Amino acid sequence: MSSVPATVAPTLCEPAIAPGVKTPRESGSMIVKQPADASVAMFDAEMFSQMQRVAAAIGGSSLVPKHLVGRNAQETVGNCLRVVNQAYRWGLDPYAVADESYVVHGKLGYQGKLVAAVVNTRVNLKCRPQPFYNSEAGDKLAVVIYGSGSEITESAFAQIEYYANSDDKKALGELTKMGVMCVRLSVGQAKTDNSMWKKDPEQKLFYSGVSKWTRRYFPEVILGILTDHDLEVIKEAPQHSTDRVIATSLDSVSQRLEGKSTPGTQEEPCRVEPAEPAEPAAPAANIGDETMQFIKEEIASADAKKTTELYNFYVGADSPLGSQSDIDIVSGWCKDRRELLEREAESA
Repeated sequence: MSSVPATVAPTLCEPAIAPGVKTPRESGSMIVKQPADASVAMFDAEMFSQMQRVAAAIGGSSLVPKHLVGRNAQETVGNCLRVVNQAYRWGLDPYAVADESYVVHGKLGYQGKLVAAVVNTRVNLKCRPQPFYNSEAGDKLAVVIYGSGSEITESAFAQIEYYANSDDKKALGELTKMGVMCVRLSVGQAKTDNSMWKKDPEQKLFYSGVSKWTRRYFPEVILGILTDHDLEVIKEAPQHSTDRVIATSLDSVSQRLEGKSTPGTQEEPCRVEPAEPAEPAAPAANIGDETMQFIKEEIASADAKKTTELYNFYVGADSPLGSQSDIDIVSGWCKDRRELLEREAESA
């Protein structure tokens, strides 16, 4: 039997209250602390006014994050209000949440370390999410993020080590039976062009892994927010080239309309022609298998109301997904989830 890995922080894992193995959702010690109902606050005149005042205070600071600064004061307050609303939902300091926010291509997201902080404050675990790294390097370096509502036994640690080094799904099954919640993530699966993946891959794996872990086991804690890793994936996805093709075509039309025809000759009908052979518009890139898996797991654990919210977020007009094919896939997942919930309700 291997000894307890050095990566474990025993002070975060309190002794078990009751004997016996419990599955994650059976453990009464892991009840998620209910967040404030931000949707209700938005329709409470007094609370909404208070949130606006906080947003105005953040927006009026010279240290306000630049990505929250709008074209005018009203827009800045509106941007900051989104952060204040999320901070209220989590029960966190809105100034701290604002500093950990992030924007790419108009999409607001939050740093992975903030997600880790939210999990630690909102989920009452005996053992908070911890990392165990394998001994590989480069793309094969992997981490297992594990947490539990009860004491983690030495035999469970041996399984965690084995899972980190082998990616054996049987080990994951055994850990689940022991009441240990785990996800495994490798650099090859998660890395982006962010230089920190080369400078400090262990830390990047930890925060990306915690986000994945939370989406799998406690999706109600972070709902559908995007993390910095999600936004990095979106940032790197090739954008549509249709804007360049359209602009080239319009330039060609303008040249024809402004040009002089030769006397005595009939001018050719005006046609939309690009100045050079137009390349087919590149389809939008998929957002990535890892992120799509996050979304799938999020939908699979949602109730009827949450499924509708996720559908509106991922499939609506402001969808953060990278391509229409991804949107169609997520739409299908939401539809299947709704139908399943309806059948369960009918048979109850």
